[in-house]
Amino acid sequence: MTRKEIVAALRELLEQQEQLKVDVGRITLDSRLDGLGFDSLSVMDFFYDVENRFKVPIEIADLVALERVDELVDYIEHKLAA
Repeated sequence: MTRKEIVAALRELLEQQEQLKVDVGRITLDSRLDGLGFDSLSVMDFFYDVENRFKVPIEIADLVALERVDELVDYIEHKLAA
């Protein structure tokens, strides 16, 4: 899966998140994940959806360390290559 495909798939998953406070069209790779409007439960739901979509496990310690959308893309890209 290419980086562009990962970004497109993440955008689709974000569009499904009803609790986002930001228009998905305004989200960039530099957008901070904590600025998207997730609460503690909805962010876990989102990452569960990410795990299912990409078939990669996301470790809690890694989840806490991810700050921006591009870091999430890098993380998924790395997991898919492993």
